[in-house]
Amino acid sequence: MQLRFLRALLTLGLASCSHDGFAPAFVGSLKVQVSLSPTSRVTADTNGVDLVLDKGRSVHLNADFDSAIFAPILIGKHTLELRDVAPNCTLAQPNPDTLVVRPDSTVIAFLGGTCQ
Repeated sequence: MQLRFLRALLTLGLASCSHDGFAPAFVGSLKVQVSLSPTSRVTADTNGVDLVLDKGRSVHLNADFDSAIFAPILIGKHTLELRDVAPNCTLAQPNPDTLVVRPDSTVIAFLGGTCQ
């Protein structure tokens, strides 16, 4: 058990400070797929969108269909926000949206909508 714990700690290379020394940071990963489907070629969001994680890390994506992976990411609640969405596009979910990352797992989130 201790060997597996040490191997995981060394593999991740992550530690966070606690009141009694160093404790391992528990992590997972997040894959986000973005698709803003145009109803015609004229209505497409051609300049793409910015996907922002926790009001910090940002990735520029193709609005028609693209994805990003954030790994490793600390477990717990996180916010995703799409910025620079064309004014003629409507998202199908709240923006920003909240999700929960669990230890040793990959959360797959889909942010979609249409452009008219």
